[in-house]
Amino acid sequence: LDLQHSGINRNFSGNTSSLLTIACTFCNLGYVYLAKEKFDNAIEAFSEALLVQAAILGQDDKLIINTLDNLGYSYTNENIFDEAVKCYGKLLDVQEALLGPFHIDIAATLEKLIYINIKLYNWEEACDKLVRMQTIHEMHLEEDDVRIVQTDKLIQAVYDHLNISPSIKDALLMSLTQNIRNPFNKKMVDFSFLGSIPKEIKDLLSPPRKPENSSKMPGLVVTFE
Repeated sequence: LDLQHSGINRNFSGNTSSLLTIACTFCNLGYVYLAKEKFDNAIEAFSEALLVQAAILGQDDKLIINTLDNLGYSYTNENIFDEAVKCYGKLLDVQEALLGPFHIDIAATLEKLIYINIKLYNWEEACDKLVRMQTIHEMHLEEDDVRIVQTDKLIQAVYDHLNISPSIKDALLMSLTQNIRNPFNKKMVDFSFLGSIPKEIKDLLSPPRKPENSSKMPGLVVTFE
């Protein structure tokens, strides 16, 4: 990997196939780091892979979807939520361009953005995406599907929260948590112990699940768990 990395220049000149092989190598390295829960290292690997993929393939290639998903997941597990929301937002843009706005995969990405936006206390943004996710679910799922039922409950809980004027403590907390990072590890400071997210909402939230990954190298099939 070090030898391959040293051959990259930021103009990305050279053989396209070789550069994409480098990107695949970074992805495979990221999968290993995810399996070991070394999320900071995974962020570095997937960021390098994305840089090459976007430069060679463009911003809306399907290969970028998996890299963005893994990068968002890594940021989420490092509590770097502002970067996670950017990754999942870009993932949503790419999926919409390739799949259309009402594909069932869009709902899965919206669910991730809902989780992150609530962690960032972006209630209105979370509510907007909840309604959109429910619309997609209703187009694809049976009405008694657990995902529809759970989303209905979460929408109601968020609406109830929005209808309550925030206390001074909540208002201050919302401001703080969107700006303060730990200076040593760059993670956002977690103020959740103050209890600003109601329990009924926490109980209904689903954190992003680890993406299903396998090696992209030709002739090699390895599943990373």
